[in-house]
Amino acid sequence: MADQFRTKNYGRPSLLALIFGMLAFFVSVTHYWLGPIDASSASETTDSRMQDSFIAILKGTAKAPTESPITTWHADEIVATSVAVVSMLAILLAIIGYVRHENFRMVGSAVVLGGLALSFQYLIIAIILIAIAIIVGTILNGFDC
Repeated sequence: MADQFRTKNYGRPSLLALIFGMLAFFVSVTHYWLGPIDASSASETTDSRMQDSFIAILKGTAKAPTESPITTWHADEIVATSVAVVSMLAILLAIIGYVRHENFRMVGSAVVLGGLALSFQYLIIAIILIAIAIIVGTILNGFDC
């Protein structure tokens, strides 16, 4: 079986890039559909922390943070960061495979999967914003302004 990959010019960088791209895309999509992993990070959002900090500043009771930022990472942030790292690793390995003239389908698939995994969350936000703009435009069109 190893000879089959060598005869079709499937190199190790492009094969690893494809595996990393598939892994990153899988984790990115499943993380989106599963929702927040850590219940404490879902209940304590950034907005509520900012609001509490702002109120403490106004009252004059604000204290300097005692925890380093790395200890306050939640499971969702770790998953999102690891998806970004694995996606970039897939893209870089695909570039190495392209330079080595490996199979273009594997290299291209790895780049597409890595790019999709990297931009999946932003694509979902963009689609939601477009849908909201269409709904608002439809409502405003009904007013005959």
